[in-house]
Amino acid sequence: MFFGDKLTNLRELNGLSRKDLAEKLSITEQSVWQYEKESIIPKIQILNQLKSIFHVDSKYFFSAVPFKTM
Repeated sequence: MFFGDKLTNLRELNGLSRKDLAEKLSITEQSVWQYEKESIIPKIQILNQLKSIFHVDSKYFFSAVPFKTM
C-alpha cells in the first residue's frame, strides 16, 4: 500500500509545493495530488525519482515504519 501522507510530509518538509514537485517529476500537479490522496499509485519511474529527490528508499512510501534515510 502506498502511503500518500508520507509523500505530503516529505514534500512539505522540503519546502516544495505540489506544483514544484510536479515540475521536478515532469508530471501534472493533479498527479501529485492524486498520489498524496492515494487515488493512484506512482509508476516505478516516478518512485525512483521521488527516492532520489527526497533521499529515501522506495519502500519508505509503502511501509508504516518510521522515516529512514538511505
